Amino acid sequence: MCWVVRSRTEFKIYMYELPWEIAFPYELGEDVHTRDNIYTAYEEFMKYFLVDDMVRTQNPYEANLFYVPALTYFYATNVRNGQWQAEAVIEYIRTKWPFYNRTGGRDHFVFFTGDRASCHFQRWIQDSVIKVVHFGMQHRNLTWNEISNRDYACIQNKRDLVVPPRTVNLGPLLPSFSTPYYKWLVSNQGYDGNRTLLFFFAGGVADGEYSGGVRLAIKQMLSSITHLPADVKFVEGRVGGGEDEYFAMIRASKFCIAPYGHGWGNRLVQAVHLGCVPVIIQDYVYQAFEDFLPYEDFSVRMRLADVPHMIDLLRSYSEADLARLRLGLARYYRAFIWEREYDGLAYEWTLAGLQRRAYNLAAEYFHR
Repeated sequence: MCWVVRSRTEFKIYMYELPWEIAFPYELGEDVHTRDNIYTAYEEFMKYFLVDDMVRTQNPYEANLFYVPALTYFYATNVRNGQWQAEAVIEYIRTKWPFYNRTGGRDHFVFFTGDRASCHFQRWIQDSVIKVVHFGMQHRNLTWNEISNRDYACIQNKRDLVVPPRTVNLGPLLPSFSTPYYKWLVSNQGYDGNRTLLFFFAGGVADGEYSGGVRLAIKQMLSSITHLPADVKFVEGRVGGGEDEYFAMIRASKFCIAPYGHGWGNRLVQAVHLGCVPVIIQDYVYQAFEDFLPYEDFSVRMRLADVPHMIDLLRSYSEADLARLRLGLARYYRAFIWEREYDGLAYEWTLAGLQRRAYNLAAEYFHR
């Protein structure tokens, strides 16, 4: 056996090459020939990783982490439980290679980009591999249906990694707008007089577990106001003018409400791409790279309990406060863009997050 000392200064990842019968990007049905781009961050990661000779190693004995390309989205789409595919892949690599068994999978990572990612997985998978997800719910005694893990529900932030999703890959919601806008914004010291709306939200509301009740609470709060301020825009469902109007409303807003939905939501990423300060109302949910990305520099965080007072809270921010937050967006927006053709750095931020997980593992910050 070839033993190589794993470097702690040169971060290396080994990717398993899996046969087609174990993991294959197949069509889910005769009428389904593609997949929703907002769930394809794992494809962007793989695209850059495969040609990254600085990080990718062909020698598994020098690897700090192991990348398992399980392709669970193709087997479960966004709402089904992808555990059976993950379990099959893990069983395959566990019996074909010695590396999984050395740590019980704690130095292996798998992308789960579905709405609730690994929330419904059996406990043995939750406690083993590093899960790269978009939904960072970590809450003790979460009472959602079919959540059996009462200790932390879906993820442990010191082990698992939350990364941003891609935005809808169509028309005006492409991040092609971001870099030119932020260059202009920096030259204007963060001030943008075109943003005349206090806040904007458009989307489904629902009740029960959906968004943790945040969307419904905002709707009820606004419904109780006799004369709704003209600079507050809350649209249940889609805006009438489609994507062009949606884009224009975000660009005209000082704040954009960013709740989650059935699972993770994409409004935080859309707000960042378009220069709108995100108002994150997601109790117990870690955001992308939150353990090493200073969200306080570019966003506002509120609790569900703050919703009755949110208009007053948002009006308390001065134009100077808003300019400071927008300059924070200008510093960090590239962490939320995957596509390098739009100056994205999400791949690099993901590597940094994975390296921190390798460090946390070495420090025994988390256990099975």
